[in-house]
Amino acid sequence: MPDQMKSETAFLSGLSHALRSPLVSIRGYNDLLLTETQGPLTVKQRRSLERMRQSIIQLLDVVERLLDQATRGGEQVIAPPAATAISSKKKKLRIVVVEDSVDIGDLMRFVLADRGHQVRIITSAAEALTIGGDVDLVILDITLSDANGLDVCRRLKSQAATENVAVLVVTASSGSSMRKQALAAGACDLLLKPFDIDEFVQRVELHGCR
Repeated sequence: MPDQMKSETAFLSGLSHALRSPLVSIRGYNDLLLTETQGPLTVKQRRSLERMRQSIIQLLDVVERLLDQATRGGEQVIAPPAATAISSKKKKLRIVVVEDSVDIGDLMRFVLADRGHQVRIITSAAEALTIGGDVDLVILDITLSDANGLDVCRRLKSQAATENVAVLVVTASSGSSMRKQALAAGACDLLLKPFDIDEFVQRVELHGCR
């Protein structure tokens, strides 16, 4: 790949992360409020949140179409497999989230802790590589400030202490090759941002309970 093309790809990948991450966080908190787990909503509040949600979705769609056209040239995305049902007897999971966006990390922790899971947040690749084997699942962002998440995944799967720990990769970078790269690196699955809260929980509990 020519150096100019590599430079453009790196720039677009960084731009994608910078644009999508805050929108993912806003949508996640919005969806959380709509579930009314934090208390009942008035009719006016629900309508306002639903209008906000539609605006966020529209903005995300614009961002994704622009970036996808630039990075993929019309390449079709392979949709990730639907999460299958898990046992109604929920296992409390020990989860490590490797995410350098504080807002998204806090959102994941809040949602998963609300389901009774034990969640630890890590913001760097260096710290992620110190994870021991007493973990059921690692949720790993591909775009970290100090390393590529796929490289971290490969390292985790090559270490004796963590080779059997499931790794769920999350990314704002779409494309048919991204899922293949994640699976080749040893990940059990890939989840695209922005993600639906319910689907996120389903996938976490599906892979963490195996």
